[in-house]
Amino acid sequence: MRLILYLGKGGVGKTTTAAATAARAAELGHRTLVVSTDVAHSLADALDHPLGALPMQLSDRLWGQEVNVLDEVRQHWGELRTYLAGLLRSSRAWRRSSACCISGARRARATSTR
Repeated sequence: MRLILYLGKGGVGKTTTAAATAARAAELGHRTLVVSTDVAHSLADALDHPLGALPMQLSDRLWGQEVNVLDEVRQHWGELRTYLAGLLRSSRAWRRSSACCISGARRARATSTR
């Protein structure tokens, strides 16, 4: 499996490039899914095919999808909140243990130089 991401400022051609790359990959025989999270939903225009929140088959080996990030966050907020809370808790625990190790190392250096 290969994942290609097109990232950058708006208006530089990411969607057009992604659509063209996906179409060519499918022509070459690769099963290809092209996904956009752009709220403008211009991928459907670039592919000249209506797209939705779920992958839609456009040709034999090409699927397209336009994800609405706000809808996804609203739908999965409970899961996201639980995940982020766990991530923050583990981050705080890591920082506390790191601070302990750093201060312990400083004490050890200070006592060894006396």
